[in-house]
Amino acid sequence: MASSSTYEKLDVTNGDLTDLIDDIRLIKDNEELIHIWNAVKNQWDRNLKRALSKFYVGQDVECVFKSGNYYPAVVEKINKKTIGIKLTNEYAGKKYNVNPRWLVIK
Repeated sequence: MASSSTYEKLDVTNGDLTDLIDDIRLIKDNEELIHIWNAVKNQWDRNLKRALSKFYVGQDVECVFKSGNYYPAVVEKINKKTIGIKLTNEYAGKKYNVNPRWLVIK
């Protein structure tokens, strides 16, 4: 499954993810689970850092809201876990801190 220091997506349709979760459920000792917890947390942090690195201050982006609508914005600040944006056009001036997954680079 590994390919030169990056990992491919788990094949959910063929049960890779289900098998992994089932294996984790078999672990009854929290001392053993802490290793999995730490590995997941570390990978989460790496993924977030990689996502944040794609953005820069002044960059034009679009923000996806819960409604599914895209609104143009400008990146104002890169925080530790979120990106500070300011909407432009019809909602000009409204500011939000959002997870990078809700942003699309123009």
